[in-house]
Amino acid sequence: MPKSKSYQEELIQYLKDPQKAVAYLNAALEEGEPDLFLFALKNVAEAHGDVSRFQTSPTSSSEAELPKIELHNFLLLMKDLGLGLTVAETRKAS
Repeated sequence: MPKSKSYQEELIQYLKDPQKAVAYLNAALEEGEPDLFLFALKNVAEAHGDVSRFQTSPTSSSEAELPKIELHNFLLLMKDLGLGLTVAETRKAS
């Protein structure tokens, strides 16, 4: 019986398609949770073979699973992945 792929393996394979990776990152951004976006970005980076810009040593045991990346490395990673950012005005909630 062939061994089935894990969810993570399937996700990484799916995210190798640039259009799917962009849609995945946009969906994560729409959630408004920075940690969720960082997890999504790390998955896309893994799919494209470059998670080296993420910090590997957590600052505390409770942060062991949270990906961290400095802004400079974030911008370089986005460029390496062929992605860009757009800044748009949003309305503050009253």
